[in-house]
Amino acid sequence: MRDMSAIRTSQLTDRTLDVLEAVARLGSTSLPEVQAHCGLSMATAHRILQSLIERGFVMRTGRADYRLGSAAITLADGVSLRDILAPAARPHLLKLAKQTKSHAHLGVWKDAMVAYQVKQRFGKVPVHSAEGAQLEGYCSALGKILLSALPDDELERYLDDGAFVALTPHTITDPEQLRAEIAVVRSRSWAADNEEIALGLRCVAVPVRGQNGQILAAISVSRVGPSPRAEATALLPLLRDAAEDIAATLFPVRIQLPVL
Repeated sequence: MRDMSAIRTSQLTDRTLDVLEAVARLGSTSLPEVQAHCGLSMATAHRILQSLIERGFVMRTGRADYRLGSAAITLADGVSLRDILAPAARPHLLKLAKQTKSHAHLGVWKDAMVAYQVKQRFGKVPVHSAEGAQLEGYCSALGKILLSALPDDELERYLDDGAFVALTPHTITDPEQLRAEIAVVRSRSWAADNEEIALGLRCVAVPVRGQNGQILAAISVSRVGPSPRAEATALLPLLRDAAEDIAATLFPVRIQLPVL
């Protein structure tokens, strides 16, 4: 049986975090709004807000105006979502690599290229990729997912500016064909490349989405050797499960924060 003091401490911690999340979600808010949002008594909500104000996590800028304070902002200062993306994804990609008997990757879009943040190897057959490396996006499944996330004007600039080199006879180098490929990826939320980056190498990728459904990154599995389309699509449930697990690690509670 749990100690009652431990239960009370846990409840107080949950309530304090509820209040802090409410202030973050509501932006400029009042005591009654926080109390109603969290389902607390007015006295409890007021007491918690006062404690958060004293520690700098909340500031009061008017009679009925509570906002996030400097301590809450400083706590995350210098830390971006991308800084925690790789450690959040690594255990899930290790599991994915074992499940699919394939190399597993996570990549983000940076400087108009795919930046590889995680590579989880499987087996002895090498795949030309490395953590920290940047590779072209037009010829990989990861890249197609990340290209599909670009705003239309940015995608058009990429297609207009790119001199797409054929790395294999299967590489898509025609901008119109690549535009059509990206449209398909957007509609089905997964991408594949079939020996487009290297002969014998086939990959399948899906997006990792943020709190509001935006694409934050992409994950893929890659293997060398014959891989029929049916086998590639059979990998999708495992890929999607891994992507959801990564998102759940990043966002255990899916709240929508205000855009500042």
